Amino acid sequence: MTQSLFGVPTGQCGRKRKGSVLILVIWTLALLSALALTLGYSVRQLLRGVQYLEVRDQLRFTAEAGVAKAVYVLKQVSGIQSSCDSLNDRWSRSEADFRDVPAGEGIFSVCYRPEGMSEPGEESSVVYGLVDEERKINLNRVKAISVLSKLFHFGAGLSDEEASALSASILDWRDEDEVLNDGGAESRYYRGLHPGYKAKNAEFDTLEELYFVKGVSPEVYRRIRPLVTLDSNGTVNVNTAPASVLIATGLSENLAKKILSFRSGRDKIEGTKDDRVFSDPATLAAELDGFLGLSDGEKESLDSFGKSGAVSVLSENFTICCSAHLRERREALTVTCVVDRQGVVRRWHERYHEWNGD
Repeated sequence: MTQSLFGVPTGQCGRKRKGSVLILVIWTLALLSALALTLGYSVRQLLRGVQYLEVRDQLRFTAEAGVAKAVYVLKQVSGIQSSCDSLNDRWSRSEADFRDVPAGEGIFSVCYRPEGMSEPGEESSVVYGLVDEERKINLNRVKAISVLSKLFHFGAGLSDEEASALSASILDWRDEDEVLNDGGAESRYYRGLHPGYKAKNAEFDTLEELYFVKGVSPEVYRRIRPLVTLDSNGTVNVNTAPASVLIATGLSENLAKKILSFRSGRDKIEGTKDDRVFSDPATLAAELDGFLGLSDGEKESLDSFGKSGAVSVLSENFTICCSAHLRERREALTVTCVVDRQGVVRRWHERYHEWNGD
């Protein structure tokens, strides 16, 4: 057997060299495999991120198309009939315009559940259309505790005591002083909470601020939320407001029911073709008397109500709730915004969630 320069047999040296090369190759392959796995994972994550952004872009496009359609319908109705707004207008209820409308890769619906628009305990179904803010009481403009007390009692089902205390607390939160209304709460009360804070003593910026107010639990908020707004022009539309809002504004329960009976037409269902519409606040008494017949006291009360400046037959601000989803996907986006008659956006809120098929 031949020997190498260092005295090692050449055959043994060759075998060792081949073994070293094999180990080097195995390690190299292992490192390359690990690198490939790492790169593959990174690429998959990147692709998922890109897909996620694409889905969100498509959902946003679909939802924005729904908002644009709602504004288009609102402007069309305004152009045709701008003297009054009612619940049987196209902007208020129109499945043809607002239910499962295709847009690009997605489908949108503009709809809402009218909780608070009916009497407590009544079931509500989905309505395809917009909600006018003038059917509600504006929290930043109301001055009397009695207005909110009646609203919360008749509309949200709170007891007289609960409604009065909550109303006082809301006005205390909003007013500029630290003078306590009977049953209300100012900074002294809120500083004693954990964590403590001061009363705002300024107008509400969002309705969610109500959670900071004494007496507002999640359940109470859910019940009063559909009845109040920050975006109305301050008047109440007598053609769209529920009975509880009309009572809070100054009508008796009996007159409020008569107004709803007048509005609902022969089929006694609001939002249908045979609805009757008040044309002028100043003629409320005359129009209702011609339909139902009123006592002298009711005529006087309704005449005063119509001329008070607190009510109108027009709405200027509208909430659009647009739900969008993509075909054969579970992702969904709900946009809730407030616009005026010209389509100028006053509020905008987005919520991504899973589409439940409704």
